[in-house]
Amino acid sequence: MIAEAKRNAKAIPVVRRSPNKLRRTIARGVVAQSSVGKLPRVRIIVKMPEESSAIIPRGLDSPPKGFRHPVFGKREQWVVQKPQTSKRWFMDAMQGGRDDAINAINKTLADARDYIASQGGQGE
Repeated sequence: MIAEAKRNAKAIPVVRRSPNKLRRTIARGVVAQSSVGKLPRVRIIVKMPEESSAIIPRGLDSPPKGFRHPVFGKREQWVVQKPQTSKRWFMDAMQGGRDDAINAINKTLADARDYIASQGGQGE
């Protein structure tokens, strides 16, 4: 899912004069984040190098709505920018990999159960 999201980010259509650097920055920012505790989880997120640019990946993944931002950082001039495609670069990758991720998690849990059982544990 991460690899597909990175590929999709690099393939986001851009308007003239738009730097390819932004797409590469977004692609580099796609990472897995995990936490343990009462509710262990794994999330796939997009980390941007600057807090002020954190909304850009989400905006580019929301074709109908787009995102609002100041023109070249000028707070007195704002525009709504809509992606040049209806494809959702991030959510399409996540949905496409959902079943594979669920199957991999279930297999890992079953393998762990079987290993514990083979070592004399309860396993169930």
